Amino acid sequence: KLKSDKSNKAMRGQNFGVKHRSFDDVTDVYGFRVITPKALHCYTALGLIHGLFVPKEGRFKDFIALPKANGYQSLHTGVKGPGGVPIEVQIRTDEMDSVAERGMAAHWLYKAGVEQANNNVSANASVKSSEWMRDLVEAQTNVGSSFEFLEAVKADLVFDEVYVFTPNNKVVTLPANASALDFAYAVHSQVGDHAVTARIDGRTAPLHTKLLSGQTIQIVTATSATPKAQWLEIVTTAKARTAIRHHLKTLSYGEVIGLGHRMLDRALSALGSSLDTVPEGAVETTLAELKFSHLEDLLSDIGLGNRTPEVVARQLTIGVVAAAEHARQDVVRISGTERGAVTFAHCCHPIPGDAIFGYLSPGRGLMVHEASCHNVADLRKSEERTVAVAWDAQVSGDFNVQLRIEVTDQAGVLARVTATFAEARINIQDFQKTTSDGDSAVVVFTVQVRSVSHLDDLVQRMRKVDVVQKVARVMG
Repeated sequence: KLKSDKSNKAMRGQNFGVKHRSFDDVTDVYGFRVITPKALHCYTALGLIHGLFVPKEGRFKDFIALPKANGYQSLHTGVKGPGGVPIEVQIRTDEMDSVAERGMAAHWLYKAGVEQANNNVSANASVKSSEWMRDLVEAQTNVGSSFEFLEAVKADLVFDEVYVFTPNNKVVTLPANASALDFAYAVHSQVGDHAVTARIDGRTAPLHTKLLSGQTIQIVTATSATPKAQWLEIVTTAKARTAIRHHLKTLSYGEVIGLGHRMLDRALSALGSSLDTVPEGAVETTLAELKFSHLEDLLSDIGLGNRTPEVVARQLTIGVVAAAEHARQDVVRISGTERGAVTFAHCCHPIPGDAIFGYLSPGRGLMVHEASCHNVADLRKSEERTVAVAWDAQVSGDFNVQLRIEVTDQAGVLARVTATFAEARINIQDFQKTTSDGDSAVVVFTVQVRSVSHLDDLVQRMRKVDVVQKVARVMG
């Protein structure tokens, strides 16, 4: 069967001005759709068409062997028709046409009315359709509003895609501009949640690296790694965005409440009291005055930095322990498990063993800086928001730190340096080449360490590498 699709895309809402194309660049003013009984016949028809007309370079796309994420299948090609007129041709089976015209539900309707042959290609599309619908249901369950759900769906409705491979040679289809982190979540949500870095075609690369078709991707994970709010800026797929938001909303809420509880207890301790000893009536009165239904909501507001714990402590203890206002302040201990509630400042990257400074940032919770960070002087001016912090006796997890490494600029130098990181079992989060004068180059690495002593050991290892000239920690 042959369907003619003589049309002007501008009449269907396509604004060519946005893409800055001239009319000569439009290759599908005339379109034809060829409908065949079986997928094998699609390729036969393609051969016949290319035999009759000259194909246009770069216009052929095989969405039958590699269906789109939503299950769409078809062969696309562009040819030069009579008189050189550009023509677009789409070749697909009846079932594929039903899915393309009426949506994924048509796939099952078609199967109900037509006996389907044993066709692995159609089965592949069916699996991809089912996976896409499952991801949509998951997104609808986890997002907080209909607007977020719409944005998640729109992220997957794209025309340009990349095809990359797992180490086991399984093809993974992703939208154009997808990152290595998108790939991690496409493999499995647990892989994404614990992703640390990527290996692209055998080379270490940061998670924000954009992927290209044909690349083989391997994700390096660590049990201590967890999703971060910044990850939302580097992912494009609905599945990745939904999983990150879900993790931040569920896991971080409990951590924020715990931090708020500790901060309020610290403030109450300065007044000679504690949250456990404050009369229940005083708690209920304070919640009513501050318009909170539950104590957990108040603690969350404190943990997020939207409310100062000292002010709440005074409200809870008015007329009870006012005389103890200048009592000793307790220190908030940082154990490394509060990643959703505590943010380690990117300007100075504090790590266990550093002297640290705490600042209650509105909407972001407790920000921890290295005590000598250049931003601390200004933060100290807001005394009511400063928090006494110190590392706990037992600190767990990995912490980002930046190293400025000056190396001899020669072939293979980056491989030598990254191999040293690997030998020390150090995860590389990011790196960038900053300067080069021909003989030497400077590369800034963001890596993960456990403590100052762990960092010192790494620096000593790095200084023994013959291509390394200087190593220094980047401080705020």
